[in-house]
Amino acid sequence: MSIFDRFRRRKAEPRTGLSRPMAGTVRQTQPNEWTIMSGVVPRKYQEYQKKDLTKLADWDHRTILKVLRSVSPEASQAITTYLRVFDSGHSIEVKAPNGNRHQQGTELLTKMINEWDRPDPARFSMPNNIRSLALKFALDIMFKGAIAGELVVDENLNVIGLEYVDPWSIEFEWKQEENRYIPYQYNYLKGQRAGKVILDAPNFFYIPVDPMGNDPYGEEQIGSAIQAIVFKFMVMQDLRMAIHTNGWRKMDFSIVEDSIAKHCPPKIRNDQQKYDEFVLGHLRAIKTAYASMAPDENLVHTDNIDVKAIEAQKGGMFDPKALMDVIDNQIANALKTFAVLLSKKFGGGSEGFTSSEMVLYTKLIGGFQRIVEELFERAYQLALKIQHGLLVNVGFDFKKPELRSDLELSQWRRVEIECIKAAYNYQTIGLKEMQERIRALMEFSGPVPDDIREDMLEGMTGVNDPERDPTGEDERNRQRVETNRNRRSGRED
Repeated sequence: MSIFDRFRRRKAEPRTGLSRPMAGTVRQTQPNEWTIMSGVVPRKYQEYQKKDLTKLADWDHRTILKVLRSVSPEASQAITTYLRVFDSGHSIEVKAPNGNRHQQGTELLTKMINEWDRPDPARFSMPNNIRSLALKFALDIMFKGAIAGELVVDENLNVIGLEYVDPWSIEFEWKQEENRYIPYQYNYLKGQRAGKVILDAPNFFYIPVDPMGNDPYGEEQIGSAIQAIVFKFMVMQDLRMAIHTNGWRKMDFSIVEDSIAKHCPPKIRNDQQKYDEFVLGHLRAIKTAYASMAPDENLVHTDNIDVKAIEAQKGGMFDPKALMDVIDNQIANALKTFAVLLSKKFGGGSEGFTSSEMVLYTKLIGGFQRIVEELFERAYQLALKIQHGLLVNVGFDFKKPELRSDLELSQWRRVEIECIKAAYNYQTIGLKEMQERIRALMEFSGPVPDDIREDMLEGMTGVNDPERDPTGEDERNRQRVETNRNRRSGRED
């Protein structure tokens, strides 16, 4: 059975919750994990607006992850920085099975993607271009441990586009007869499960992130941040109480009881119970009067009231800074980021944007980008096969994340170009490869122009070119070392 038979077997069923509904479209998946009731999609996190953040530790795992960016400044900054660095641009190239550039396939794929990205002029449509999909996948890598998508095909085998699928809505079952996992998704109708949709089709893509063994669900990258963030919430609540208790100066009012007794009527003074009530009434009146004063008002009282401030106890106070540094360090590690990206310093560190931390961070982003690249490559290869019958390899590559300035980047490119030219002069690469490497470094699109001739490079010198042929530099260095050795030993003729 061919791949086309798989699509012809499907029935065009009307589905609720399509990201881009189209007539005749056969979409097997729903876009998100939440259920759509009566066709109404509630505003995100509306059900969490009345929740008490002081009881964050009582929430379930997924609920905390959903609102993590909204309740934690560290998570918000880390995820925002991660997305901006992740969004580094991309390039697409189609190659034939022999590795050569497939110009027709590149042009057809570019045209196909442009048609998918074009908004519908007749009705509302959500953004569904490569950039928006890539950022959704980038978030799922961090929060949900997997990415998923579906290449939507209509009844006439026309590829409609690549759609996002929430990986949390996908579950797996083990098919013993074939020794493999089968993905499926529950279909919902008015908030109730209406059946299970088997997604055992080549146009459904699911890639787990750092799975342990054969676990198909992957690893949530920032799941370990929950405990540290919840603990910080609890510490901040305790600090708030401590500041409220010790931050405001308390006043000690001493009232001479004899002055109250002197103004007490004789019939009350001789009755102990009435006398106590009379004294307490005076104390409550004085307390109410001073409690209702504005902060900038002056204290005015008679000489029978002694007022003094209560000083805080000296020594034995707990400094929370060290504890907060430990918590922030744990949060940064769990969020897969570093202190400098959170504008924090732990232990007096002074790491900058050119440090080893930034090198590791760009490597981390590059590894996550490779997961998204794999899904795009598989989807676009299948799209060219279905739409145009091309058996080709698609290369989808994100540009390397750069944290350097434009000036530093141009200087680095200049040095890299000189290294590529030196490799050509040493005859380790050919002219075509040198041109392709330089064009890739300068981010030029398209193939090498046909009007470039090899004879144009002969005798071409620049201010940075060596005056002598570098191919003989090794021999000259060897002779120079041997001459210096002979001179030191006195054997020079």
